[in-house]
Amino acid sequence: MLQESEIEKIAEHHPDGIRTYVYTFQLAILVILVTLVAWGFAGLKVFDAAIFCNKYVQASIEASLYFLASITLRECWHVVIGSQLMILSRHEVRNANKSKKEAYHEDSDG
Repeated sequence: MLQESEIEKIAEHHPDGIRTYVYTFQLAILVILVTLVAWGFAGLKVFDAAIFCNKYVQASIEASLYFLASITLRECWHVVIGSQLMILSRHEVRNANKSKKEAYHEDSDG
């Protein structure tokens, strides 16, 4: 969808251009992968080692895991909403282009 001409027109009006959209999707994938690895380590009981026996360290690890899960949900939802907004924006740009073409043809015919 990022390669559509309508999205490129929309991105021209953003200070960072198309980079913002590309890096947003890339960040979401990175957050998901980091969270999967962290929870994988937790599932393998890596955090149960003697070095992590302090209850404060254990509590901070648990809080970090749930924080990562929360951020992952937020990023996933952000990507879904961003995709939907891009679809709606693309639709608006197409309709605006059609209106301009119709108006141009009416002026040139008359």
